[in-house]
Amino acid sequence: MIQGIALAQLETRRFSYMRQQLACDRARHLVKTLAALVLVMSFGVPAVSQEASAPDGSSAEMKQIFDADQADREVNMAAMTPAQRMDWFSKIGPRDAERLKQVMDLISRGVLHTGEDFDEAAFVFHAW
Repeated sequence: MIQGIALAQLETRRFSYMRQQLACDRARHLVKTLAALVLVMSFGVPAVSQEASAPDGSSAEMKQIFDADQADREVNMAAMTPAQRMDWFSKIGPRDAERLKQVMDLISRGVLHTGEDFDEAAFVFHAW
């Protein structure tokens, strides 16, 4: 019986030790996760000075190019005959090339700043 009590005490101590180890492992994991979160957030959030130097709005020139590009694509291709489609492609190709040059010029001059600017530029590039 004494041996049974000693064995039960040993099991209780071992269980208590395992519980403590588990709690320490969880705490270490929590600290690592929080440290990683703080690190990611510190690089992901722009400083106030960076926000102040950002432009106020999107490029009106890019918006105009984008609107012209989309207007050229507002056609019902399914309703066109093959000859009409060929005619449409022959007209749209040079206009797409000109818009592509215009967007490249805007990019090289650093005119595009906002997400909307680059989203519209991507649509123009998508035609190629």
